[in-house]
Amino acid sequence: MLNLRLPVLLLAMLLVPSLPPSFAAAKDNPPTIFEMATDAMTPIGESVWVSKLAPNLWVVTATGEIGDGAVYPANGMALESPAGTVLVDPGWNDAQARALLRWSRETLKKPVVKAIATHSHRDRLGGIAALAEAGIPMLVNGRTRSLAEAAKAKHLPQAVPDLETKPYRDAAGFELFFPGGGHTPDNIVVYFPEQRVVFGGCLIKSVTSDNLGNIADAVMSEYPATIERVAKQYPEPRIVVPGHGTITGDGLAHTLKLLAEHAAKP
Repeated sequence: MLNLRLPVLLLAMLLVPSLPPSFAAAKDNPPTIFEMATDAMTPIGESVWVSKLAPNLWVVTATGEIGDGAVYPANGMALESPAGTVLVDPGWNDAQARALLRWSRETLKKPVVKAIATHSHRDRLGGIAALAEAGIPMLVNGRTRSLAEAAKAKHLPQAVPDLETKPYRDAAGFELFFPGGGHTPDNIVVYFPEQRVVFGGCLIKSVTSDNLGNIADAVMSEYPATIERVAKQYPEPRIVVPGHGTITGDGLAHTLKLLAEHAAKP
């Protein structure tokens, strides 16, 4: 499998002849750093891809530009429930969110009924305006709502009551859990019990990540214990999906390893 974490200059020479079919068919370029969730992803719009992960459950990858101009992928999820589709972290922007709304309505034949954002950063809340325009609520931790208010966001997500003290279980087939501060003070994880899949958002790092990424808002003093709480809450997941990068391997253990390496630096 092609390693999409090669330096950008090498990618210019290597990516084009080696892209998997799902990348080659996309409407825009694949990531220039880091990789998508899987090798077999199908484009559904500009800079948005999906792949079936388990019965009624899809992983989503959407790309966005970061400070140095690099194209960076972020993972989300889509759950098919009897009442409709639930989106988790639906893209960096409104165009990506709208592509997911259209795909859910036209391909899955299940319109989106609610969404979830796992924390307050742009790669999680970026599509909230498109959801608000469609009348779709976005569920978040109370701290995420407070951060959106402090930033004077035009569209505000809906805080789940008491989420910081107990998990929230939804009849659509998912659970929200606040394990403590880590990547951000407000980060939550989403568990899909029927599929035994944990979506960790940016709290959990891909096994191919060699660092903790953006820690500008991280709560480093709590981070290791927070990861351990996730492992204790969901001791036997079938799949752990990180916020960025490949879904293979043990992301929880790898995140703990990266935290230990970071703590050991002078």
